[in-house]
Parts: sequence; structure tokens; C-alpha cells
Amino acid sequence: MLARAAPLFLFVALACGSPGPPLVPESFRSSLPVVTIESESRIGDEPKTRARLRVVEDGALTLDGLIGIELRGRSSQVYFPKRQFGLEFRTEGDIQTESSLLGMPSESDWVLLGPYSDKSFLRDALTFELARRMGRWAPRSVFVELFLLQSAPGPPYEEYQGLYLATERISRGAGRIDLPRSRRRPGDESGFIAKLDWLDPDTREVHFTTPGGERVILVYPGAKDATEEQVSYLHGYIKDFEASISEGEPRYADFIEVDSWVDGMILQELAKNVDAYRSSTYLYKLPGGKLHLGPVWDFNQAYGNASYDEQASLIEGWRVSLARPGSWFQRLFRDEWFRSRFQSRYRALREGALADPAILGFLDAEAARLSDAASRNFERWPILGEVVLGNLDPPPDSYEGEVALLKDWLRARAHWMDEELGLRAPAEERR
Repeated sequence: MLARAAPLFLFVALACGSPGPPLVPESFRSSLPVVTIESESRIGDEPKTRARLRVVEDGALTLDGLIGIELRGRSSQVYFPKRQFGLEFRTEGDIQTESSLLGMPSESDWVLLGPYSDKSFLRDALTFELARRMGRWAPRSVFVELFLLQSAPGPPYEEYQGLYLATERISRGAGRIDLPRSRRRPGDESGFIAKLDWLDPDTREVHFTTPGGERVILVYPGAKDATEEQVSYLHGYIKDFEASISEGEPRYADFIEVDSWVDGMILQELAKNVDAYRSSTYLYKLPGGKLHLGPVWDFNQAYGNASYDEQASLIEGWRVSLARPGSWFQRLFRDEWFRSRFQSRYRALREGALADPAILGFLDAEAARLSDAASRNFERWPILGEVVLGNLDPPPDSYEGEVALLKDWLRARAHWMDEELGLRAPAEERR
């Protein structure tokens, strides 16, 4: 979470250009930034719709600009009525441009995450924060309240959309993953961002499958810019890494930045992320450098919030044991040298960034700050006490209960990992 000054209780009265009542009611008050989006037509999946975005912070209009906006999120569009959005800043001539957003470094592409099944709103924000505390780059993010007006025939959408997380997109950039532009560069002089993920049936993404069965999707350079040489180079590099894991010695360290893989797997295991090692699993490689695991992304169904997968909701058990048989992650976790580094790093983190007080203190502070906005969100989306995809049954019937459920699960999970990795005696021995 991007550090921000202590918020003031602000009064908002903002008309968004056209005649008629203001998009944000004059009686609306929030201690969070308020984002308003007014689109010229109904927002769809693709292409992006032209719209105007405004941001109010501490009672002042701090941003007013044109954007292109679209729906995002494969499963969220299917299961959740609260939409998520991807947006890019544009000039008056509809050319993509860069802009700072809510104090975050200037870039063109941004995401508005709309937590729905995660009724604490905190799972993604917590994971980003923990990754940064561990010294890893993770998307910066700021909680906001969102108003949306879509000018289109038919009944209008409800204008207040609820509590959102305005977030950097995982992309190339000086303030993000700092790769050089790879257009027309030789493969060995190029930088790459890739991910392990599901493929859409009509995908235009560049992708390949390794001999060991890992599906790799190229994120940067994109399909329009990637050359055959660049794709061939990355494919060959990853095949060599995959082959090196099986050779009995830790030669894989010649291909991967091992510490990043240790940190990434610690976070996936702490969260017991249902999508770990198969979906939204990012990789990047600097020119001439090794393959990094990360950045982290998409943890809404983690930390016990995936009841449709019985194993993912249990406190006990390594998630990596349920990865695709023979996956990179299973083989690394079985490797004695890698496992030793995993254990040593986890031990150090539990005395600092991942200590109970550090994790729970962050959750308590954020939950207190979000309390009023959470109440308004649940007036808009009255789902407290209802089972939404992934929720344990019965779910808590209050926001405070949702936060307590997350904290209790996370504390118990960390203590189980402590026992498994020899940081504390098993519970039965302590009785």
C-alpha cells in the first residue's frame, strides 16, 4: 500500500461536466480519495471506451483527464456483479499518454480492482505490502471510492460502485519493471515479462508450452512487437532452466534468481493461494540477467477464501504439493539446497517483515481506515452474511468479522509453517 498522509474527513460536491445533478452527491463524505468516471457509452470488454476520469483528494480536484476504459478479470466478469476495470490515460487526440495517479509514478496503464468475494478488501493489498517489505517490487495501490456514470441508452447503472483498489498494472516501465524497450533487439539483449496462466479461447497472446508442460504467456514485448527471434530465445532459455532442475545439482541457479523464487514461493505458501503456480504467476528477465519469479498478483481467493477447493482453505498442507505433477515449483521444493534457502529465508522474515505483529498490525490499521467506506460498499453490494464464491459457510455477518476471520486464518497458517520448518515445536509437544 502506497504510504499516504493521514486522511481528512472530506466534503465532496463535484459535477462531472454535463448539466444535471452532480455525479457525487453533495452529502457524500469520505476519508479516502474519490474517483469519478463518466463514459460516453456502456463500458465493455474490448475495445476501450472513451471516458473522463476525475480524482478528488482532501476536498480538492487533483486529476481531470481523458481515459480509455474496459472491463477486466476473466472470472470476476462471470461470477461477480461488481466490475473491475482496466484503463489507460489518453490525450484529447485519443493517443495513449502517461499520468501519475494518486501519487503513484506516471504510467499509462492502470487497474481498478473491485474486491467482491474478499469482503475484507485486504488480501491483494496485504500481499503487495508484504512483497515490498521483503524487498521485492509489487504494484503500488491506493484505496478509493468509485462513482461511475455510463451515458448509454437503457436504464442507467447505479452510480456509486463501492470500495476499489487503484493499482499499478504489471508492466514495463521506469517505475515498474525497469526493462529497456525491446523492439527490434536481439533475443539475448531483450527484457521479458511472462506469466503462467490460463489461455482465453480467442487469445492473440504469444505463448508456448515447455517440454515439461508449463504454459508460458508472453506479456512484454506484446504480440504486436515480439519477434520470432525473441520468442525463440525466451523459449530456449526457459527450456534450459527446466532441464537443469532434473540434473541432481543446483545448476538451475545459473538460470534463475533463486532468492526471488524463494520469496515468491514463501508468499504463495503463506497465503495458500488457490491459483499458486498455475495462474497469475508472473516471471521477468532483465537483458543478460536471470529469470525472476514475480511480481505477485491476484490474491483475492487466497488466505482461506477458496472453499471450492477444500485443500486451499485448510490451514495445514503445502500448496506446492498440489501443483501440476512435475512442475518447476514441485521439483525446486523437493531440492535440498532450495528447501534449505527457503527455510532460512522464512526464519529471517518471521523475525521481521512476516512477524505476527507486523502482519496483523497492517491489517488492523487498514481495516480501521476502511471501515466507513466498507459500510457504504456493503450498502451498494449487500453480501455480508452471504456465501460468495470461495467464502467459508457460514460467513461472518459484519465487516469486523471478515477482518477477524482473515487474521485468525493467517495467524494459524503462519504458525503451521513455523512448525513444519522447525521454528517452533508442534502443538501437541507444547501441551
